[in-house]
Amino acid sequence: MTDDIEVESCEHGRDVASPESAESADMAGRWRSSARARRSMLMVGLVLIIATMGLYARNSTPFHPYDEWQHLDYALKAGNLDLPADNELLGQTTLRELACRGIEAPGWRLDGENGLPPCDSAEFDPSSMPESGYNTAGQAIPGYYLPTGLLSRLIIDVTPVSSPLLAVRIVSAMWLGAGLVVFYFLGREFGTKRSALAIVGLLLAASPVIITASSHANPDSMLLLTGGLIMLAVVRWTKGEIGLWAPVVVSAVAITIDRVTVLALAIAVVYAAAPLFAGAKATRPRMPRRG
Repeated sequence: MTDDIEVESCEHGRDVASPESAESADMAGRWRSSARARRSMLMVGLVLIIATMGLYARNSTPFHPYDEWQHLDYALKAGNLDLPADNELLGQTTLRELACRGIEAPGWRLDGENGLPPCDSAEFDPSSMPESGYNTAGQAIPGYYLPTGLLSRLIIDVTPVSSPLLAVRIVSAMWLGAGLVVFYFLGREFGTKRSALAIVGLLLAASPVIITASSHANPDSMLLLTGGLIMLAVVRWTKGEIGLWAPVVVSAVAITIDRVTVLALAIAVVYAAAPLFAGAKATRPRMPRRG
């Protein structure tokens, strides 16, 4: 008799608990599905942004007047592990791109009078090009040019893209995509909602400054990525999640890409030092994640 009562009690307990368990399992399943949907939407948005920048770069035929051909020449040579010296002459590949595309500047456009040689020339004289054909970017640190040159070579080797300039411009769009990913994770460190980060990220990518930097060959295309990585490393260090070596290494590498990154480093240092001036602990409490 006692055994029957115990069995009935156990069965009764299972009956009472089963609806709650089912509801919890259902909520967990919905949460996982929602998380997967959000990640999918973010990935789709990222791909669309990169594709849009790539199309813009493809349709923007002339060189940007702010020394884009100099950056292209450096990237192409770095991709072949041949770093140019300061004031080295432009390579024939860059000279051909210049002759066939022109520059969006008076006197160098293809639709008017210009000093450019014919596009189908067998060989190009550097002295007929802007700045007498010298590469004035040779004094720059190769932190941007080496990975960009290697990736552009890979794009040419495995995709239908044949233009060296277009390949480098596509890499610039890829740097934007990577920068937006870092921006997202940085925002999550501060507990910002995913929806808000997605909206701000799209607005950021649509700004004229970002569009210009991310659709042409130039080191500025990596600034969102490098600046974001510095800040992300410093924020995680102040929370005690990583060692001091991480922000130091990230900052050192970022500065080799573009000296302007020093500004991002200065902001990160002010953020890390703020609690000391406020009389608070150097390690900030973890902020709750929302959304």
